[in-house]
Amino acid sequence: MKYLQLIRWKNLIILAYILYVIKYAFINILDIPSALNNFQYALFTLSIILITASGYVINDIEDVAIDKINKPEKLIISKYINDDLAFNVYFGINAIGLALGFYISYAINKVNFAFIFVLASILLYQYAINLKKVFIANNFIIAVLSGLSIFMVALFDIFPMLDSDNVILISQAFKIILIVSGFAFITTLIREIIKDAEDVVGDKKFGVKTLPIILGISTTKNIVFALTLIPISAILYFIFNFIIDQTIPLTYLLIFVVLPLIYFEYKLVKAQNKKDFTELSTIIKAVMFTGISVILIFTLTLKLNHAI
Repeated sequence: MKYLQLIRWKNLIILAYILYVIKYAFINILDIPSALNNFQYALFTLSIILITASGYVINDIEDVAIDKINKPEKLIISKYINDDLAFNVYFGINAIGLALGFYISYAINKVNFAFIFVLASILLYQYAINLKKVFIANNFIIAVLSGLSIFMVALFDIFPMLDSDNVILISQAFKIILIVSGFAFITTLIREIIKDAEDVVGDKKFGVKTLPIILGISTTKNIVFALTLIPISAILYFIFNFIIDQTIPLTYLLIFVVLPLIYFEYKLVKAQNKKDFTELSTIIKAVMFTGISVILIFTLTLKLNHAI
């Protein structure tokens, strides 16, 4: 069980769910041409999950001292698993993830795409070793990788099928997946900043340059408040301009995405201590899940309308 906690198994399940929703509740249901068969897509998903998991492991290896202050109750390495064993786990799952990435790139005749898996692995390693302490860069790297893990579906499963006959369909699918990955980026960025506010005591002691430490909690809260207005505004614009007459997706977006984001803003204004920021982190994580799940709601609504 400690190994599962080490690789953040709950986060990995959510990631797998998102990747499978995009494939099987969007691409396949709408008959969008795809390059990966079921087996290959399973390996593609596993590759992303393993590389992500390796990032969690190397991050925990490097954060033992800080986590003893910030999250002593969640400490795994040094308490249950020694450093050498943890590094072997990191190396093993990262190597398998990269090997699968190279195989998938070869399978779709886009061997050069393998550099994306390599780049993600390098960034996760550098984040844990060095970049975590670099002001702003630490938050953006994780947010970019979060969005990239979703956009990779478009690159590996849809793009290889592009030809003159389906350019419009492929372009539309690309845009939708890009919007979903953009939502993952902004919500991850918000959550990473909130997590920095949770960990300000330990981070300050070890010289980590985060927004709350450099600019203060009050200014950081203002920045997060402004960032949260971006998805709220974008969703409301989308609702009033494109789906105002579609009851199911409209209701879903308002109840499960917009209202929780507004509640997040309300709690953010009142947040003062670690417990408050931990609650905010949980809220925005849930919103990320429900927000990305909207692609399933839209697909089902579209199929229902066509059936009628």
